[in-house]
Amino acid sequence: MPRKPLLRTDQFPYHITARSNNKEWFYLPLEDVWMVFQLILKKAQEKFELEIIQFVLMSNHYHMLLRTPHSNLDVVMQFIQKNISDTINQQTNRVNHLFGGPYKWSLIDNANYFYVVIKYIFQNPLRANIVGCCEDYEYSTLYSLVNNLPLEFNHNLKGFFNYNSLENLVYFINQTFTSDQIQSIKKSLSKTAFKIAKNPNTGKKLTFSI
Repeated sequence: MPRKPLLRTDQFPYHITARSNNKEWFYLPLEDVWMVFQLILKKAQEKFELEIIQFVLMSNHYHMLLRTPHSNLDVVMQFIQKNISDTINQQTNRVNHLFGGPYKWSLIDNANYFYVVIKYIFQNPLRANIVGCCEDYEYSTLYSLVNNLPLEFNHNLKGFFNYNSLENLVYFINQTFTSDQIQSIKKSLSKTAFKIAKNPNTGKKLTFSI
C-alpha cells in the first residue's frame, strides 16, 4: 500500500505511532528504552523546536502527540526514528531494523477529536491491563505530570488542554471508552486527518462525551 501524502502544517498537532520490528520488545529493559527516548526527544526539541504534547512508551511501540512549528514532520521523525534505532542497536549490539516500518501519523485538526486522542493515548497501558489507573504507568508524560517529575524533554499538555486541575485531568483520562469507540478511534487514526468513523453496525457516527 502506498504511503499517504504528508500534510505539512504548523497549526495542528499530529498523532504519531511506531511499532518495533515483528512486534518484539525493544531489546532493552523498558526503563533503559525510556531514557533513550527521553534523550533523543530532547535533541529533537533542541534541533527542530518540536512541541511534545504527550508521550507514552509501551513495550514494543509508542504513541506521541506533537506539533511541528516549522511544518517539517518528515524531517523531525526521520531524525527521531534513526537516532532511536541507532542508539538501541548500539547498546544491544544489533544491526537489524528496530522499527517494523515507517511511523504512522494522523493530523488532529478538530478540538473535540483532540481530547479523544489525548485520552486514547494515555489509556494505552490501561487497555493492556498493565495498570489500574492511567497515571500509575511510569513510562508516560502523564506520570511525570501527576508526580511532578522532570523529564529530559519538555512536554506541554497544559498549553493545549486547559484541564484546570490535575484531579480533573486524571478523572477525565480514566473515563474509559467502549469497545466500539476504541475500534472507531483506531480506524480514525489511520486516516490522513483524524475523523470519527461510522459504526459499521448502525451506519451512524459514534459520539464521545468530552
